[in-house]
Amino acid sequence: MTRATATTVASRSIEGGGVLVAAAGMVCALGYDAASACAAARAGLSRAAVLPHYRARSGVEGDEEAIIGHAASLFTAGFEGEARLLRLLQGALADLLAGALDPALWLRRVGLYVGLPDPMRTAGGVALMSEPPAGAGEDDDPPEPEELARRTPAAVTARLLDQALRLAHWPGAPMRRHLSTGGQCAGAELIAAAANDIQQRSVDVAVVLTVDSLLDEDTLTWLHHTGRLKCDAAPAGLQPGEAAVALALLPAQDAAAAPDEALRLIRLAFDSEDKAQIEGEVSSGEALARVVDAALARPADGAPWLFSDHNGEVYRANDFGCALTRLRAGHAGFAAPIVWYPALSFGDTGTCAAPLAIAMALQARSRRYAPADSALVCCAADGRGRAALLLQRL
Repeated sequence: MTRATATTVASRSIEGGGVLVAAAGMVCALGYDAASACAAARAGLSRAAVLPHYRARSGVEGDEEAIIGHAASLFTAGFEGEARLLRLLQGALADLLAGALDPALWLRRVGLYVGLPDPMRTAGGVALMSEPPAGAGEDDDPPEPEELARRTPAAVTARLLDQALRLAHWPGAPMRRHLSTGGQCAGAELIAAAANDIQQRSVDVAVVLTVDSLLDEDTLTWLHHTGRLKCDAAPAGLQPGEAAVALALLPAQDAAAAPDEALRLIRLAFDSEDKAQIEGEVSSGEALARVVDAALARPADGAPWLFSDHNGEVYRANDFGCALTRLRAGHAGFAAPIVWYPALSFGDTGTCAAPLAIAMALQARSRRYAPADSALVCCAADGRGRAALLLQRL
């Protein structure tokens, strides 16, 4: 499995709209299938609740305080580490299989494009989803090379995929094509890789599969220590969530096999932000504005339908707000854009941010409440990555 990486300051058109996003499977805090979860989000519902396993020391009063998160509680309760991610992956794959697509599609050449949690969230770059060796402590010797190899993203991916496919009763033998740990931009990177393989006829069907959980103790501690976790001391912080999303991509020639709500992938754009959040900088939205402009490719006269992964943090607010201001100078439609913020309903879902937004767009088309014929998904990673992709109805 190769690694998918974003191309700096690049935009790519999908020739002739030759790739379709046909279906989505999802597990998240609002539901254990895409239809229920997106309907709940449409209704303005939220299942944010106190996390029973984590307390933070208040920077205001000094007392312990509860932390609010968006857990897929009945699905992941009692599971931690790789087991928690496995449960989420299993649910997303099972939901995709249960959808309206012809089951015969899964017996063709299926490629898997996998997004895992961003390893930047841990010290030393050790993958978050890996448990430390049993009995490990601060005074213990460092892990053996064999143990470190077992905990690399590639090794974790192999284990998780083998088990998730088996538990979801996936037919056939899909090929592992690409892996990304690019945070919020991982989904866009994987979709770009999948679109390229479809156009090169390397695969017949591409399944973009992303999973993330910001609810493990290591991540919550890191978010709290860096002032990003929403609490008394950081009222403008993020609320952590978890999800897994599976998207099915088909070549345009298979449009007859796709449902009416399928979306055509029109264009992707990638860029690099000079002022990264993890470096303590303040963004002026330049890179995000560039990728949105490149994804549109022409002036937006009508109000564009945007999905933003803005999660309530001050950095993200500056980045997205400044980007909108810059875009308004060149696009009349950005004077009053239609903006959806999935994190309001699902919490921050990290690597799943872009695929989850696409699943929402598919459901909006299916239920006939989509506010526009095209949807623009914006992605801003904790690091320098910025991405945007444009989808249009058939």
